[in-house]
Amino acid sequence: MKNVLREKLWLVVCLMLSALSMQAQTTVTTGLVGSTTASASGVNVFGVTNSNTYSIAVTSFSIYHNIGTNNGRSYTVYYNPTSITGAPTINAANGWLTVGTSALITSSTSQIVTVLSNQYVVIPPNTTYRFAIICNSGNAYFATTGNNTYANGNVTIQTGGSTVSPGYAGTAPSPNLTPRYFAGSISFVPASVNNISAIALISPVAGNGYCASDSVTVSVALRNVGDSSQQNFPVTAKFIGATSNTLSGTYTKKLSAWATDTLALGKINLPQGTYTANAFSQLSTDTIRINDTTPTISFTFRKPVTLPIVNSDTVCPKGNANLSITGVANTVYRWFSQPTNGLLLNIGTSKIFPNVTKDTIMWIAADSAGCQSVRVPIGAIVRPAPAPFLGVDTAFCESIPLLLNAGYPGATYLWSTGDTTQTIHVTNQSGLYWVQVTKYCSRRDSINVTVRPMPKVSGFSYIRMINTYNFKPSFVQNVTGYLWLFGDGTSSTDSNAIHTYALGQSSNLTVTLIVSNTCGSDTARKLVPTAVNDLSNKEVFSIYPNPASEKIMITAADIKEGEILLLNLQGSVIKKESVHLPAEINVSELPTGHYIFRLQSGERTLSKPIQIIR
Repeated sequence: MKNVLREKLWLVVCLMLSALSMQAQTTVTTGLVGSTTASASGVNVFGVTNSNTYSIAVTSFSIYHNIGTNNGRSYTVYYNPTSITGAPTINAANGWLTVGTSALITSSTSQIVTVLSNQYVVIPPNTTYRFAIICNSGNAYFATTGNNTYANGNVTIQTGGSTVSPGYAGTAPSPNLTPRYFAGSISFVPASVNNISAIALISPVAGNGYCASDSVTVSVALRNVGDSSQQNFPVTAKFIGATSNTLSGTYTKKLSAWATDTLALGKINLPQGTYTANAFSQLSTDTIRINDTTPTISFTFRKPVTLPIVNSDTVCPKGNANLSITGVANTVYRWFSQPTNGLLLNIGTSKIFPNVTKDTIMWIAADSAGCQSVRVPIGAIVRPAPAPFLGVDTAFCESIPLLLNAGYPGATYLWSTGDTTQTIHVTNQSGLYWVQVTKYCSRRDSINVTVRPMPKVSGFSYIRMINTYNFKPSFVQNVTGYLWLFGDGTSSTDSNAIHTYALGQSSNLTVTLIVSNTCGSDTARKLVPTAVNDLSNKEVFSIYPNPASEKIMITAADIKEGEILLLNLQGSVIKKESVHLPAEINVSELPTGHYIFRLQSGERTLSKPIQIIR
């Protein structure tokens, strides 16, 4: 029974609403003709008072259209539910809402024409709304005389010098001409009982450019323009641009009749591009759809701000860290103490931090075209100074190269030799070697190196006296020891060696000289003729006594005279004189040692070694 009663009541309500909505439109007209022209982009402001006990919905707007200046132009209608009197400034900040914009208007004669129809602006009972009609880029036309009020169906147009809502005209958005009389008309019908109007998209804000990183709240202004409270109805916002998207929510609170509220649907972050958007309510019992949808707005999401390219710096303790940014044009770089919030420490592309003793991290954001990138860390990093150690001063033989290693792989190096590698080899050059290692800062170390040379001998020479040979090394360097191998199984360690081969030696022998020091040895070899023929008695050359200390006697068979030369073992002549044989020679002035006496007579030369002793 209750269900049947509920259905009947609902049917009655529906019939009442249907009958109300089917009522003919009522028109209120001023009956005036515009005769005065205001400046460009002109506006006409007037009030509309609903004196009925029920709400009305204004459905169309007409205004005087002058074909001379306004043909081919459009008109936009605004209303303000709260601003009633005083000089207006027509913008959203002052509570003005857009009803709509007409198509381009063209007329054959100057007259009152309808510029906007199929609207549904609901005015509550006993309430005055203020309206403004702006000719976009055109002029405002109005009457300079007339009545202050024009009424029909308990609805009054307030214009001219009306005390309720005086008429203004002039330049948009702030006309200052008053009193001025609106020349035009409005039409209205009784409003529906259940009617939720999506008034405007409060956010995103029309015309705004949002940053790529922004998360923008979508907020819709709603107004209950019906006579019944409403709740739990859906609201949807739609975005069309680089990508299409919708965002929906439900108004769960109770929205009283004639009350206004906002609903946040969530947040959006859209790809770069330009978007158009509107929002609409979806109350199931609302049969009036004209005012369900907000006016369409447009906004943009800008391209992402290029992230800062930071150049951190690593220094040694108490060093100066030079931090910088590789910047791009038209970008401001801000340095913060934290990845979010924090203190602003610097603005620019570089900063020097002196005497750094510990790691210091900052966060850089790039600002471009009003947008800020995410923050990127940049650091002044402290690392231990390099401490190269080449070792203690050292000495080595040149045959064994010394490897010097600066350490610290990845550093840069400069050696006293001009090398730039981590290691060098020292082979044959004594001296002070140093290296400079640069890793965050530069440090040096040095080492004194003594290179012990290898012994060298280029060969040897000899002087032969029958079967006795005086051997002498040639061009020796860095030698501390000698070893002569005479080829007959005998040897000597003298630097200049004297060796007598046995008579009758019939072959040539190889004589070897080995010179040495603590680092190594060098060898010279030579084939020495050692064959000795017996001398005939008449060629015998004798010196006696041998060894001698004061005097020696020289005899030679079949030789009567000649020249005597006394040579030391280095081959230098230390005594020379002509003699008649036999001859006595004084050697008392000669120091102890080995000598060679040479007798030259004509083409004959005879030699014999002698030892002087004291």
